[in-house]
Amino acid sequence: MPYLGLRGTKLLVAISATAGVGFCLFGIDNAALGGVISSGPFERKYNLDPTGQGAITGSYEIGCFFGALAFAIFGERFSRRIVLLFCCIPLMVGTVLQVASYGTAQLAVGRVIAGLAMGGITTTLPIWQNETSPAHLRGTLVCASLSMLIVGQLIAYWTAYGLLDRYDTDFTWRLMFSLQGMAGIIMAGLLWVMPESPRWLLSHSQPEAARRVLSALLDLPTDAAKVSQQINEISKANELERESAKGWSDLLRKGDDQGEKRRMLTVSHVVLVCQAFSGSTILSYYLTTIFQDAVGLTPHISTLLSGYLQIWFLIASFATWWLIEHAGRRNLFLITAFGMAVVMFIMGGLIKVGSKGAGIGATVMVFLYQA
Repeated sequence: MPYLGLRGTKLLVAISATAGVGFCLFGIDNAALGGVISSGPFERKYNLDPTGQGAITGSYEIGCFFGALAFAIFGERFSRRIVLLFCCIPLMVGTVLQVASYGTAQLAVGRVIAGLAMGGITTTLPIWQNETSPAHLRGTLVCASLSMLIVGQLIAYWTAYGLLDRYDTDFTWRLMFSLQGMAGIIMAGLLWVMPESPRWLLSHSQPEAARRVLSALLDLPTDAAKVSQQINEISKANELERESAKGWSDLLRKGDDQGEKRRMLTVSHVVLVCQAFSGSTILSYYLTTIFQDAVGLTPHISTLLSGYLQIWFLIASFATWWLIEHAGRRNLFLITAFGMAVVMFIMGGLIKVGSKGAGIGATVMVFLYQA
């Protein structure tokens, strides 16, 4: 029975759950190292200085970059589900290398390979979710999936706290790295029974398969008028996309609309680069280190606060489910970006002071920043 017999709303929930597990996997990957990087067992095993810690952290990001680039260029040749299922293979290889690691080089290689997989997953998963979801719910569903990313970070930090509170052996960080493999297996199992993107099917001359998928998504017969209507709308959109398709070199040529396209492309890239430089991702890796070295808290309190911060982060993310459709994407982005800048500026000043009171204030700023 296709898609476990799920249709309509139930199938949409299953698709959202599958995407949620994928984002949860990304959150676990982001936070797994941060939960143990300053722990006694990890430090005794690898004895990394700040440069070494940065190299191990950065190796994963390098893998993510090249994985995302590769699948952005070549991923369209293969179906969304096939790409996602394929990415689970290097993810498992990278996980095994990290869990079984007995040296810094092996750990770095494992993180690069896992990063390649995560680059492909984070590039393809939102596309698959969007193309299998109704237009009026896409903003809310994407926000819900991003909340699952925070759930992944929450799982990683609280697992690290529980393990480090009970064990003082290599078992702690090895189990932490194994979490990404567990989440990857769950995601692969769910993807195996989920539908393919109808948009991809139509763009690759598979109209009957696309009709069956849309029939299941809409919970209507395959010959229903609404199914045919959506088939026509998607086909027209694909045709328009093919007709207007141009190469990268066209951006350098003169034309009535080329300046506007260059501006839009530049703005989108600058925004993404600035988001990376904002520190939101780095906080996931170095939270415990920040609380220990910059704020002056004990390792136990630092790990505990990191877990509480993820709970707060998750609660704050729920507001975006409603705001994304009512406040508008641009307004919400501008307001939150300005707020993050102000809070980060204050936090930096408080950390510079170095007193106990300033440390408490800096901790509060970290919580506000994550909100």
